[in-house]
Amino acid sequence: AWSGKHPTLEDLKIATERQVKILADAGAELFMLEMMIDIDRMLILLDAARSTGLPVWVGFTCEPNAQGVVCLRNGEPLSDALAAIENREVELINIMHTEVEDIDVCLQTLQSNWSGPIGVYAHSSDSVNHRWVFNNTISPEDYCVAAQRWIDRGVSVIGGCCGIEPRHIEQLAKLTEK
Repeated sequence: AWSGKHPTLEDLKIATERQVKILADAGAELFMLEMMIDIDRMLILLDAARSTGLPVWVGFTCEPNAQGVVCLRNGEPLSDALAAIENREVELINIMHTEVEDIDVCLQTLQSNWSGPIGVYAHSSDSVNHRWVFNNTISPEDYCVAAQRWIDRGVSVIGGCCGIEPRHIEQLAKLTEK
C-alpha cells in the first residue's frame, strides 16, 4: 500500500481549487487526474477540476491484492472508487502507472463497474530501495501485443508511463494505423 506523505484534505482542497482556476484561466482544455491512489483525495481533485466546466479524465493506479481484488495503491478496492464517482461527470477513466501484467485484471474490474471510455498507459519498471529501475522493461513488440488485447477489450486511448519510451509509442502508432 502507498505510504507517501500527503497534505491534509483541507489543504489539498484549497490548493487544488486555486490551481485548477489558474490552469483554466490560462487556457487548459482538459484535466487529467493521474495516479489516483485513494478515494478521498481523488474526489477533492475531481470536484475541483469539474468546477471549471472542463472535461476531466481520471487515472487510477492499481494492482490486485493478495486475494485478487483490484485495489488502489492505498488498498481501497477500485470498485469502491468507481462507485464514489458514479454520479460525477467523468469523460474517461485511465488505468495508468500500473504494471503491464496487471492491466487485464484491472480492466475486468473497471469494465464491470464503468461503461464509459477507457484509456490505458501502463508502466514497465521495478522499484529497488524506493528508486525506479528500468533494466528489464517490456519490449516495444510485447507492449504492442498487450495493447492489442486492450484495444480488443474496447480501450480507446493507449499510451505509456514509466519505462515506456518513444520506441514503444512508435510501435503503438504502427499498430493503430492498421
